[in-house]
Amino acid sequence: MNSISRFALPVGSRRAKIMTAAVTAMSVCAALLLMSQPVIAQPAEQNSDSSVSLPELQMRAHSSKGKCDAGEGDTQAIARETADALAGKTAQPFMTREETSRYTDPLADGTARQFSFVMDARSVITSPSYPQTIEPGWMEIRGIAWSGRGKIQRVEISTDGGKTWSRAVLQGPVLPKAHTRFGLMWKWNGAPAVIMSKAVDETGYAQPDWTALQSVRGRRTRYHQNPITGWKVGAEGQVLFAIERVSR
Repeated sequence: MNSISRFALPVGSRRAKIMTAAVTAMSVCAALLLMSQPVIAQPAEQNSDSSVSLPELQMRAHSSKGKCDAGEGDTQAIARETADALAGKTAQPFMTREETSRYTDPLADGTARQFSFVMDARSVITSPSYPQTIEPGWMEIRGIAWSGRGKIQRVEISTDGGKTWSRAVLQGPVLPKAHTRFGLMWKWNGAPAVIMSKAVDETGYAQPDWTALQSVRGRRTRYHQNPITGWKVGAEGQVLFAIERVSR
């Protein structure tokens, strides 16, 4: 048995898994140690553009590594650029897998929206909701709304499947890019009903229904959908998700 095969471990063995976990933990610790190095400010004329792309950052890291091997490297510069990248201080997307596959939305006309970073206005009713069972009489319909474009301007609620709408009361403080609570008193008469909410933000953007959303985005978009959704209230008071509102 040679020196290599003597230390080889069967794939999937318990010992191999433990060794793999140990190597992974050591790699994470090494990365954290690098990032914890103190950052020393450079003169303005030596500072490069802090908005660097990931390929540029990788090239600089490789270049700096070569200098480090020769005793000329600047580990603080590597740590500073890495920290800036992790903090999102870049002018352009990194073009990573998550950005390109999750934030590029194909549209109905054959083009793609790149990238979908801003949250569109949306609202959801949190009560009544599944698995609640309600009784006839007065109750408050409550929910939350939000928008990545600023403040929520208003929320409207329908208790008849979208035929008519009533303006809900917003609970302060109403802040930009934050959840805003809303409510509306409703007297349920015991008949089947569909309750829904629709948010409008300060730019005038209104939360669309499923049909309007698909006419623009197409049917291939899996992420970043913000259609009007609702709850079905049965004759016995059971509350179920109105799946037909988002499955046409």
